[in-house]
Amino acid sequence: MSPDGFTGIFLPGGTPGTKNLRESREVRDLLLGFHQRGKLIAAICAAPTVLYHAGLLTGRRVTSHPSLVSLFAGCSYEDSPVVVDPPFITSRGPGTALLCGLTIVACLRGPKAADDLAAAMVASIPEGLRMEWDRWGLTS
Repeated sequence: MSPDGFTGIFLPGGTPGTKNLRESREVRDLLLGFHQRGKLIAAICAAPTVLYHAGLLTGRRVTSHPSLVSLFAGCSYEDSPVVVDPPFITSRGPGTALLCGLTIVACLRGPKAADDLAAAMVASIPEGLRMEWDRWGLTS
């Protein structure tokens, strides 16, 4: 499989799925290909560990499930629901999935598309998340 023809990739969290993703050479090579092409790479819950083990997060801002904070040596770990450090989007877990999804929409389609979607879902977007969107070069 090649990253060509795809806009980005999303890694779901959970176990044992995340462990399987982390141990897959095929997944690692795919992630490296996405990274080399500057394509969006998003991961939630335990899945940011897959990116870390692929060597993609050193020196970057990141978040994950709180129980995994010690696994991100060399990263700038944050307790935020969603962290944007292009081309990466990381998020903490199931409770932050909506905000993660809206961030992906904002990064791919712009803040207005994310705002419209949030309004249709009767969801509010915290101002701190809007600041994360600005890290992607978006304006709200």
